[in-house]
Amino acid sequence: GHDGTVTALAQCHAYLASGSTDRTVRLWRPGGTPGEVAKKPSGVTYPWFEPHRVFILGTLPGWINTLTFDSTGEVGDLGSLFAGDSEGSVVRWRPAKSIRDLGGGGFGAGT
Repeated sequence: GHDGTVTALAQCHAYLASGSTDRTVRLWRPGGTPGEVAKKPSGVTYPWFEPHRVFILGTLPGWINTLTFDSTGEVGDLGSLFAGDSEGSVVRWRPAKSIRDLGGGGFGAGT
């Protein structure tokens, strides 16, 4: 997972993007069986995502504080992921193919 506090989450189809104070954006593919959850000692439950199904999309200069997928195609390519950080940077990753078909990566950095 992240080396810092998770500060932003965005979901698109079966994928989850997370941003953190460690300045990374990660794309998670679900693992386990559908609907499986893991329980933390605090009682919080969350969907199970396997560590080997994580793609590090990139880093930004500051802490990641917002993430969103373009689900309309009006702002960028359909499925583009946008991230903003505490330094005022905004980055877009464009899907190389449909997010539904994402296998061993599938995102390219954009501006």
